[in-house]
Amino acid sequence: MEHTRTDSTVVKKSRRHFVVAGAAAAAAAVAGLTTSKDAKATAGAPMILGGNWTTNDAGTSQTNLVTNVTPGGGQEAALAVLNASATGKGLSVSGGYIGIGTATRKNSTGPGDPGGIGIMAVSEGPTGWPSLGNGGGVLGWTSSGNAVAGICMTAAGTNPPDGTGTGVLGNSGAGTGVRGRAQSGIGVHAMSNNVALDVEGKSRFKTVGNAIIPDSAKSIVVPDVHVSAGSHVMVTLTSDPDGAAISWVDIQAGQFEVHMTKKVKDPTTLRYFVVDPRP
Repeated sequence: MEHTRTDSTVVKKSRRHFVVAGAAAAAAAVAGLTTSKDAKATAGAPMILGGNWTTNDAGTSQTNLVTNVTPGGGQEAALAVLNASATGKGLSVSGGYIGIGTATRKNSTGPGDPGGIGIMAVSEGPTGWPSLGNGGGVLGWTSSGNAVAGICMTAAGTNPPDGTGTGVLGNSGAGTGVRGRAQSGIGVHAMSNNVALDVEGKSRFKTVGNAIIPDSAKSIVVPDVHVSAGSHVMVTLTSDPDGAAISWVDIQAGQFEVHMTKKVKDPTTLRYFVVDPRP
């Protein structure tokens, strides 16, 4: 039995009384945490997971995390966020102007340094966003404007950009380095005051096709859905026409007709390439 003194009166309290009082105090503390999780945080105060915290009372101070995590080869994270949900996000960042302001590689050794990675995004799922096929490391999503923008410049805000590097780099082993797809717009748009499109290696176009002029024919109609009334159609004979030659090409929507200077004696093969002028 415990005794406490109040003035000249001795009050007897059992151990059970202290246990009940301690439990009540703990419950009050938990209640205080749960009810205050939506409150504004003050500078230097801890934030509890699961809460909605604002720092309006903390002025304009930044929150910085500085670590030195290099025990396993250089790809460990200073801050690791994992959402085990099959459909949830690992990290969501938003801002009034820029969501992620700066992501830079520290400890550069100077101009000769090959440089590091500002932001690295990896997708390990077998299936991903429907339009991405098997997932994607980076997904840019917007209802208008640029979903993903890569800018090479020597200083922030330089307009037009004056850098000499690469705005967007795509690199793949046996897959596709950069892929552009649009339902009804333009899949890939290349612009430059100098060279807009520079191809090193083979190029392939679905608007290239083949046809055969039958023997004893002087013309042939070639249907092709890529042909419009304003298309430019280049035709090359790929077998001996026996003295005949291409006279002219009649271009219509959905087809074109190749006219020869005279009838061919044997079936004559040709190859064509359809391109459209820029409006």
